Amino acid sequence: MTGWVNADKQLRCLRIWSALLQFSERSGEEAAYSLMQRISALMTDAIHEEGGTVRSFTGDGVMALFGVPIALEDAPLRACRAALDIQQRISSAAAEIETKYGMRPLMRIGINTGPMIVGEMRSGASTSVTAIGDTVNLASRLQSLAEPGRVLLSEATHRLVQGLVQCGPAGEYEIKGKTERQKAFHLDRFANARRASMQH
Repeated sequence: MTGWVNADKQLRCLRIWSALLQFSERSGEEAAYSLMQRISALMTDAIHEEGGTVRSFTGDGVMALFGVPIALEDAPLRACRAALDIQQRISSAAAEIETKYGMRPLMRIGINTGPMIVGEMRSGASTSVTAIGDTVNLASRLQSLAEPGRVLLSEATHRLVQGLVQCGPAGEYEIKGKTERQKAFHLDRFANARRASMQH
């Protein structure tokens, strides 16, 4: 039986979702596992350096939260930094990975900001921390809409980091569960050479 325990109230936090494309297990399970370990380490390091917490791995992707369990006023900006850092780390390691595994990794990342429920899920003797809610669903959808090697921001996230990062409109999309079309924005880079900090 699965149920919620110690569920938190709704929190303002962020989800970053990265999915590995062009992944194949043609080299065998051992090589596939080794590759995913390498990719996961690159993503996790970038997330942790910005104060994010990794909540789940899904084989070829990762979900991370910023602002949970410790509140971060600049959580949206930290998530953007982590996303760009992930893309940079993957790009820097791409040639080496291609030589070793015969494939060049590309990441799609979706970032959304909003309330979600974060708590522990208990199933039998095991307990895991997860997040659910519309915010999570939209971040996942943005990830699936992103082009390989790109980062998509929701309108809510874009509003919070506008002026600190350079973004471009990515269009409006029909999202299941949403009555209105959702705007999305390409995250390109920071607005200046320095790693900007959120203005208070």
